[in-house]
Amino acid sequence: MKMTRYLPEHGWQPYVVCATPVWGSPVEPGLLEQVAHAERLCLRDRDVAGTTARLVAPLKRVLRRASSRGHAPDGASASTPASPVRAPLSTRIARSLFIDSAEPWSRDVPAAAAAWARTVPLDVVFATGPPHSTLVAGARLAAELGLPYVAELRDAWGGNPGYQWPPGHRQGARSARLERETMSAASAVVAISGPIAEE
Repeated sequence: MKMTRYLPEHGWQPYVVCATPVWGSPVEPGLLEQVAHAERLCLRDRDVAGTTARLVAPLKRVLRRASSRGHAPDGASASTPASPVRAPLSTRIARSLFIDSAEPWSRDVPAAAAAWARTVPLDVVFATGPPHSTLVAGARLAAELGLPYVAELRDAWGGNPGYQWPPGHRQGARSARLERETMSAASAVVAISGPIAEE
C-alpha cells in the first residue's frame, strides 16, 4: 500500500483492496498513517499458512513444554536426532493446496472489488505481488470491468525458488499456467529488476 502515497501528486486517486492483518505477521500501524488518503476495502484474511499455524500453535506449545521437561509425549522420543531443516508445516500445507497462501483471499477479490467499483470511479486495475495470486485476482477484476490492467512484480514468479514445486506437481503446473495468463492479460508489467523484466 505504501506506494499509493505517491499517486495523488501524479493525478491518481487510489482505491485499495487489502486483507485484514494475517495472524502471526508483523503489523506497522505507523504505515497506515502514510496512506490515510487511500480509500480501503479490507476483506477478511484467509491466509492458509497463518490459519494453519494458529491451529497448530497450542499443540506446539504442549510439545515444547514436554521437551523442556526432558520427556516427550507417548510415541515420541526426547533424544530423537534433529531432522533436516524443512519449511514450516503450515507453509507445506498451503503449497500443496494453492499457488500461495493468499489464494483463498485472492479469490474473493474480483467479486468484492467489482461491487465496490459501482460506487467509486475506476480507470485502471493495478495489482502487486507476491503473493502472486493477487496478480491473478487483478487480471480477473480488470477483465470483468473492461479496464486496463497493470501488474507489478516485486519479486520473480516463475524464476522464484520459493515458487518451485517437485516435477509434475499439480500446483507447479497451475502456477506456470496462471503466470502466463496473467502476464499476457496485462496492459503493462512493472518489475523491480532487469532480470525479472526480462523473464
